[in-house]
Amino acid sequence: MSKSCKQTLKTRDFYKIYKKTVEEPKDMSTFSKVINMFCTEFKKTLFNWSILNIPGELGKCYVSKRKINFVFDDNGKIDSKASKASIDYGKTNKLWAAKPELKHKQYVYHTNDHTNGYRFRLTWKRTSIRGISFVVLHPLRCFKRELAKFTKENFGRIDYYSRVC
Repeated sequence: MSKSCKQTLKTRDFYKIYKKTVEEPKDMSTFSKVINMFCTEFKKTLFNWSILNIPGELGKCYVSKRKINFVFDDNGKIDSKASKASIDYGKTNKLWAAKPELKHKQYVYHTNDHTNGYRFRLTWKRTSIRGISFVVLHPLRCFKRELAKFTKENFGRIDYYSRVC
């Protein structure tokens, strides 16, 4: 069996590539500032209901929304995978503390009542370039938290894409 090819690239990794490909590269500090400025503009574009076309025919990025539809199994319990529902671990741990017999048997799920039952996420619609299927976009937790805060504050004023473009 072969090892997993998972690899996370960071700013320092991109800087090494940049240094090899440019005749007169800037220092790491300047490079990091440019990357941070790009990321800030990237977020502004996405948070304001825009589709960001990625150069080099790499596809599109946008914020999408999806309604949470709870699906129940034969026993009447929520099927979390089919529902694509997230567990509310804060409330679940409180429930388990109050009723230890329910530990790992009963979970409490987020219903997102503040957004009328919608979940929001960063979506990357990739084009069919050979080898691109191996590339995955995993936004940082801080980006996810900013997106959550932004959607809570602006829900109803900005309508995001509910289907893939």
